[in-house]
Amino acid sequence: MTRRFVDAHCHLQDPRLRTSLPEVLRRASEHGLTHICTCSCNEVEWNNFPSLVQDIASPTPKIVPAFGLHPWYAGDASPSYLDSLRTTLQQYPSALVGEIGLCKSRRGKQVPLHVQEQRCREQLELSEQLGRPVVLHCVAAHGKLFDLLAAAPSLPHAILHAYSGSADMVKAFTKLPFPVYVSFTARQCVDMVQSEKLRSTFAAVPSSRLLLETDAPDQRPSVLGSPAMAVLMDLELNDPVAVKMAVEVVAESTGKSADVVAAQVYANAIDAFWVENTGI
Repeated sequence: MTRRFVDAHCHLQDPRLRTSLPEVLRRASEHGLTHICTCSCNEVEWNNFPSLVQDIASPTPKIVPAFGLHPWYAGDASPSYLDSLRTTLQQYPSALVGEIGLCKSRRGKQVPLHVQEQRCREQLELSEQLGRPVVLHCVAAHGKLFDLLAAAPSLPHAILHAYSGSADMVKAFTKLPFPVYVSFTARQCVDMVQSEKLRSTFAAVPSSRLLLETDAPDQRPSVLGSPAMAVLMDLELNDPVAVKMAVEVVAESTGKSADVVAAQVYANAIDAFWVENTGI
């Protein structure tokens, strides 16, 4: 069985990848990635996205764009940010909204939570108006995020990026009136081997709602235990090909074959990213 992969979340527009982007995409294609979701997280990145597209010569993997105001930048939003976001999304009819959300990490706490909540609420309302799925960032605020999502019942669906909440919150999110996908990074999957909490949380995710991602160029897996990931040994930064490692680690942890896991996660990504209509 030929395995295909989707990196459900990364940041190809990161300046650290700019000079190596053609090589990153070539490597991704060689390793079976057909689509990569890349999130633009502030107004500067939204405006720079067209130049990123111009740098992409290869037809595969296809780039699935997402545009949103990350909670880290919620305090820096211009008065017209929401109009700018609407305009950008209308330029890319199949783009998702994201990454948006709430963050109580050390960096996230630099922005008052009530400001983050307001920006998240505004963008969820825009997502409902445009009928776009959302990509969500959340650190230590899953209860509040749940309340915001519950107040946006007409969302097509949502993706919880690099999920760090509890197993109980997974069960709550999956009871919302729209599909909620739960995504784990390759680094989380590797760490799961040693973390009972992560294994418990992972087990709570319905197989039809599981996604895998890299969050490249950050969150580089700290353990290179997969022969397929030997390519990362020579790379300083995380890379979309690490999603293959995530599949193999998940297979080992669940007792399923890697082919079965890869096929299920790929099918989920096709649904989550509207792949038949998405890509640039």
